[in-house]
Amino acid sequence: LFGGEYFDGVENIVLDDLLRWDATKNDWKQIVSPKPKPAPRCAHSCVFYKKSLYVFGGELATADQYHHYKDLWKFDTSAQKWEEISLKKKTG
Repeated sequence: LFGGEYFDGVENIVLDDLLRWDATKNDWKQIVSPKPKPAPRCAHSCVFYKKSLYVFGGELATADQYHHYKDLWKFDTSAQKWEEISLKKKTG
């Protein structure tokens, strides 16, 4: 599970937390990974494929900021690190 948002009654807080569900302990575990990593966001798409988590797009939506992301990130669960995937434009 990556990112999300929380309203504390005063302001909207956008998160960049990365969590893994431990079914044996019935508990969430936070994964701390080095930078670079995706910026905090909500309303993104996320999929797990071949031992990696892919995060695309989303938005940063607070009282002071609003931004739409168009980036793609891959989290390698074996190496425990993020990598931004560059999207190539088609020509012609």
